[in-house]
Parts: sequence; structure tokens; C-alpha cells
Amino acid sequence: MAYDRQKLYEEAKHLIVSMELVRDYQVYNELGIAESTFYDKFKSDSKEMETIKRLLSQNRSSIKRRLMKSFEDGNSAEKIALFKLLANKEELDILQNQQVEHKGKIETFNPIEIIHGIKGKS
Repeated sequence: MAYDRQKLYEEAKHLIVSMELVRDYQVYNELGIAESTFYDKFKSDSKEMETIKRLLSQNRSSIKRRLMKSFEDGNSAEKIALFKLLANKEELDILQNQQVEHKGKIETFNPIEIIHGIKGKS
């Protein structure tokens, strides 16, 4: 089936704004087209894709702001779960209180040398 690129683009923008979509898969699912068709019509470096990504990002930010304000009323598991779905890597690290950062040299060893007390190059 042939799809009109401009019509898909206008409909995608409308759906993103009206339905507060936050992920690209939601867009092509709501448009009723295959993922491959979506990315074929809107190349990653196109102005249309930049606009789609910007609108999705704006929706994520807007929803996260509303959620953060609602946290003041009490922490509900549902709100935190939704926030995690929208979060970027840094926000997830904060929520999970896990920041893994390695600095320094990694030492290696040979367990056989330890067991037998042999010293040598490892």
C-alpha cells in the first residue's frame, strides 16, 4: 500500500500531541503502519523525524513534570513505575540509586598461581 508521506507526517504530529505519545513505536502503531514503513518514510536525519522526536521528548518531559509535582502528594508505586518508563538513563540511575562508575586499573590474577603459591606473570 502506498502512503502519502506528508499525510502520515501531519497525522503523526496530531497523534503525538493529542494522545501524548512518548515513544516512536506508539506513533507507528497509532498510524496503523509497520515499523519499517515508518522509518522508510521518515529517515533518521530528516527534518520530519527531528520534529517527531522533539514532540515525543516534549511529551515525556511534560508528563515527568506533572508526575514530579504529584509525588508531593505521596509516593505511589504506579507513579514511580510510570516515571521509570519515561525516564532517561540518568534519571533511572537516580531512581535506582545505582551509579556504577569505574576509575582506576583493573588487576587480573591467575587462580592457579594463588592456589599453588606460584608467582609469575599474569
